[in-house]
Amino acid sequence: RSASVSWARNVYKRQAQEDEKRVTIMCRNQQQIFYLNEIWYLESSAHRTMIHTYENVQVCHDKISDMEERMGETFVRCHQSFLVNMKYIRRVEHDRFKLENGEEIPISKKRYMEARTRYFQYLEDAAS
Repeated sequence: RSASVSWARNVYKRQAQEDEKRVTIMCRNQQQIFYLNEIWYLESSAHRTMIHTYENVQVCHDKISDMEERMGETFVRCHQSFLVNMKYIRRVEHDRFKLENGEEIPISKKRYMEARTRYFQYLEDAAS
């Protein structure tokens, strides 16, 4: 019984630490704080990066490659234009991630094996 209580405490503690991780990003000439937990994915288009959260989409001018370094290990670069929070991936299909909200994010042929491997490693780590 004490092992299961200890396990539950560790899971809760890990989740609390994940909930607290945040990043500051310049959006529309203002510094904005985003909790990594609230970001579903980042999308790069026309020299802008759109930050998709469960509430809205914020536009910033940082390069997605620069932001990738700051997002942490729960994010995977699956395409030149997309960086996805693995927490919100429901399943992997042949050439895309299907998110919990129904959105589909493409996986490029070039990044497929690495993205798939990282995602399954993420699931394995989350289960332990």
